[in-house]
Amino acid sequence: FRPFAASILAPRIAEYVDAACDFESPYMNMVMPVRPKWRDAIAAVCHVDGSCRFQTVSSRESFIYRLIEAFDAVTGIPMILNTSFNQNGEPIVMSPSDAISCFARTSLDFLVIDDFLVRREPPS
Repeated sequence: FRPFAASILAPRIAEYVDAACDFESPYMNMVMPVRPKWRDAIAAVCHVDGSCRFQTVSSRESFIYRLIEAFDAVTGIPMILNTSFNQNGEPIVMSPSDAISCFARTSLDFLVIDDFLVRREPPS
């Protein structure tokens, strides 16, 4: 089991949350109801009860903010799927060396750390 979440541009959260509140959740630790009109469009991050674990992204200078903006420009949806970075039964990755070690033990194709992109060579 991997809990999926949505990393969403903070200024756009009110469009998707079906609650009378304005909040930020930078640590993927708040679950909120999704407005019914969006549930099908973002089904990959919706729980069976129609809620979603949101992570708000606020820093306009960050890589992830720019990535979500680019995704929004193509899809009209200002969020991407997010989950914890770890293998089953292991602690969550907390450092670049943890990330590289975990990447080496998995079948992930890419790893992004700050401005660095690591690509696994395809099998020959």
